[in-house]
Amino acid sequence: MRRAFLMKSGYDFEILTRGGEKRIIFPNGIEEKFRGNGSPQENKLSGRHLIGQLRSQIDKYILTNNVPISQPTTEQQMWNVDLIKKIVGKRVKAVDINSCYWFLAHSLGFMDEKCFQKAIENRKEWKRSMLYSVGCLNRRDAIETIEEGKRVKTEVNTDFLERYSPFYWSIIQEARSIMYETFEAIGADHWYMWITDCVVFDPEYLLIVRKLFNIRDLEYKEFDIDIIGVEDNKVKWFDHSKNVEKSMSIGKRDINLGLLAKQLN
Repeated sequence: MRRAFLMKSGYDFEILTRGGEKRIIFPNGIEEKFRGNGSPQENKLSGRHLIGQLRSQIDKYILTNNVPISQPTTEQQMWNVDLIKKIVGKRVKAVDINSCYWFLAHSLGFMDEKCFQKAIENRKEWKRSMLYSVGCLNRRDAIETIEEGKRVKTEVNTDFLERYSPFYWSIIQEARSIMYETFEAIGADHWYMWITDCVVFDPEYLLIVRKLFNIRDLEYKEFDIDIIGVEDNKVKWFDHSKNVEKSMSIGKRDINLGLLAKQLN
């Protein structure tokens, strides 16, 4: 193994770990990729070039704009828990935003039209890469320093996080804003949950949701779900679009608590 050989030979070098990718960096600036560079997940992704391309688009954005001010949030899924408990067995409507984070990155100005459209044209094959490239904006780079063949320290590359992570959280916060827009438009008595980029509600409010998403030029799909109930701090439902039962932990992500915190802030 290259790393073991270099350490045994007493070399000075650094190992940069970025997701599943690893590089050896020598003091003179020369870099070597580890054999099998890239995680199995990355290597199987069609359109994985979007990971670097989105960062390049953001680099261009930074040249003429400020890095956005953003805060991490846990509100990527939210539940109207008490209401869900009252409608066990009920069939309701779900509207799922297609390629949500990619559309929001574009609408926020983080990528140009050419980059956006190319991915949209190929999203059937590139769907996972489009999502993964946004997630990679928030991944942590670890730098392991080797001196005379011995590991002396390992630290997180804060430069990468400070540059790209605010863009990731800006996209997440924009999705969160859409969630609250749907809640306010539908009302607390007919809004059931938000699952990353999908809102679930009573069917008679479908036209309202369509209007909200159309104003934002979002693409979406509609389908039915059956509410199974709440058990072991999990919401359970049957997804008719995939013909499968699903569940997700509630945690502390109750929309009513979220609204209270939002008002206090």
